[in-house]
Amino acid sequence: MAMNATLLSDVRGNLVGADGVSLVTEAQATRALQRALPIVSADLAVVYTLVSDAVTPEMSALHQELWVQKATAMLGMILQGMAACGGIAVTSGDKKVDRTKEAGLWKDLVADYESRYQAGVAQVNPASDDSLLSLTFSAVPYVVGCNVEDQS
Repeated sequence: MAMNATLLSDVRGNLVGADGVSLVTEAQATRALQRALPIVSADLAVVYTLVSDAVTPEMSALHQELWVQKATAMLGMILQGMAACGGIAVTSGDKKVDRTKEAGLWKDLVADYESRYQAGVAQVNPASDDSLLSLTFSAVPYVVGCNVEDQS
């Protein structure tokens, strides 16, 4: 499966401004998908490889959706950083522009995408669930007469 226009459209469509135009370029979406694939691959415990914009082995629809969610969260973090730099409040007469809360809203959106991604990963690969405690036991050999006090 190639990184086709549908995947790019899904990622860009998740981050649309009030004017209906995507806030990220196709190049940014492509790079986010490239960066997200190894993370998704490790979380799902399936070795996905990207060679010449083709992903092997073929991804299921659910895995594709998780890939899009992870890439969207990564782009959201970039937009959050940009919003934090430009968060200003200006008042001029009866006009007021306040962009100081924009970074917090991006943070909430990123957290939402991350939580949906983690829930999907836990559904597909329960072994990756960080809330489960994994205990490892090893046998301790007992040697008779070793460090034993005489109790007679």
